[in-house]
Amino acid sequence: MQQMRRIAIISAILGVLIVADGIYQQISKYNGGETQNVLNLSNVTLTDGMTLIISGAIVLVVSLVAFLLSMRSSSPANNSPQVKR
Repeated sequence: MQQMRRIAIISAILGVLIVADGIYQQISKYNGGETQNVLNLSNVTLTDGMTLIISGAIVLVVSLVAFLLSMRSSSPANNSPQVKR
């Protein structure tokens, strides 16, 4: 499936860019002023950079699954038995 492979490649590129932005924000200690407590717990806060790193990792996992599905769906078509006449 060419379409599924294309989706996997585009989402992998997007995931790498999101993770790179999250790493940049973590290194530069960026804080947009919107950091809030998670579930109203005072000791659990996520910065903007960590949120981007987590979401980028999720996008990379989804792209890996899409790539594996595209490889699996194209594999049986290539290995189909030949009928001799």
